[in-house]
Formats: sequence, structure tokens, C-alpha cells
Amino acid sequence: LVLIRLMTAPEFADVAFLVEGRRLLANKALVMTRSEHFCAMFYSCGLREAAAATTGRSHQGDGGSACVPITDVDYETFNLLLEYIYTDKVSPDLNTGQALSLLITAGMFCIDRLRVEVLITAHHHNADGLKEICLEFLLSNEEACKHHSDGFKDLIGEPQLM
Repeated sequence: LVLIRLMTAPEFADVAFLVEGRRLLANKALVMTRSEHFCAMFYSCGLREAAAATTGRSHQGDGGSACVPITDVDYETFNLLLEYIYTDKVSPDLNTGQALSLLITAGMFCIDRLRVEVLITAHHHNADGLKEICLEFLLSNEEACKHHSDGFKDLIGEPQLM
């Protein structure tokens, strides 16, 4: 869990996300390696251009780093997403609403492994409604699942979900 310290250490941050008017700092290299969405955003056109492309203008954060506006995601959910990116863990204390929001957000930011983690967490906590939603989501995206097998390998350890 050493990486979680990076999330709260501004000296290691080189990008800021603006979510509901609040800033969340991150390390660009780390979020790029964990999310195809962020990799495409930052690699293809650079940080300032990515921020401008998102809203038509760029924002400046502290230290001159650009802030990338994030829309359609609430602050709490995006923070949970970043925590997952840094730790590779989903909090077992998520309520159903948070887990569902995280599932949707994982899809938006192309983090398939997180989708599987939400399913496994729902299964372990007997959250049958959420588990059903997760399974429907995964089955309806079966082709994408085949191409992004890293996260789905975790399902092998959960044969009752197969």
C-alpha cells in the first residue's frame, strides 16, 4: 500500500483532475499504465491539449500543472477510482450505490479489472442485486472482455461466478 501515499503527496503529482469543482492530484504515469482511457488521453496529445480537448479550454492547477476536468462522475466515485488505480484494491465497505457507480465509472475509463473486482466484492458480501447487475454488464460486453483478459483471470479463483 505504499503507492497510496503517492496519491496524497503533492510532490509526486503531475496532473490534477477537477471533479465537481474539487481537485484530485495524481501521477500521470501511474494512471496511464492502469487505464487505457488515460493512456490515450495523455499519450496521444499531451496533458495541456488533453485538458483543452475535454472542455475546450485548459485549467491551471498549483505549480502550473494543468487540471483535467472530469464530468459525469461524482467526486467520491472518482476518488475511489483513483484509490483502485493506486492500490489495485476495492474497499470491502462500499455500499451498493457506490459499487454500482464505481462499476459504471470503471467502464467509462476502460478499467476492466475493476469491473471484475466489483463483481467479486459483491459476491463475497452476498450483494445479490449488485452481483446480478455486474454479471449482466460483463455478459453484455463479452467481446470486450475477451480482449481485456487480465482482470477476468481473477474470476478463475471464483468458480461459482463462472
